[in-house]
Amino acid sequence: MNIFCFKYKNDKLFNIISLIFFIFFVLLLFIILGSSNTVLTKILFVLLTFIGINLFLILISKVVCISVGTISFDKHSFIYETFNNEYTINYQEIEYINKMNYVDNDSIIRSENYLYKVKVKNAGYFIFKRFDDSLDNAMIELSNRSNTKIDE
Repeated sequence: MNIFCFKYKNDKLFNIISLIFFIFFVLLLFIILGSSNTVLTKILFVLLTFIGINLFLILISKVVCISVGTISFDKHSFIYETFNNEYTINYQEIEYINKMNYVDNDSIIRSENYLYKVKVKNAGYFIFKRFDDSLDNAMIELSNRSNTKIDE
């Protein structure tokens, strides 16, 4: 049995953290606008708060929003494990594996990256956004084991 551990970007965690930071920003916005400063000072504090919260969100998301998945390859099936779920899937159930480009905007500068979409027959799909080469290695091994070509 071969085991591959890989890292990928988790959008669900990023969305939860973004919501928390947005609520925090709105609360700070009410405090700033309710203060007795001049209009120019309020605008400056709002801009500084917005920039500071965005920079802090980027730093936090680089650490917190990276998930680790494990794929254990067996003779006829593989087991995909994440922090709260485990899926056992036969190789014949994989309909396709796509490698698609997307614009990664969770940084200061937007960059082009790619993701893998693994479609399972009659069961939905998994999307893995690339973080490092460990995901590439796991998807290539899955492609080889399931005799499914990676569509680019």
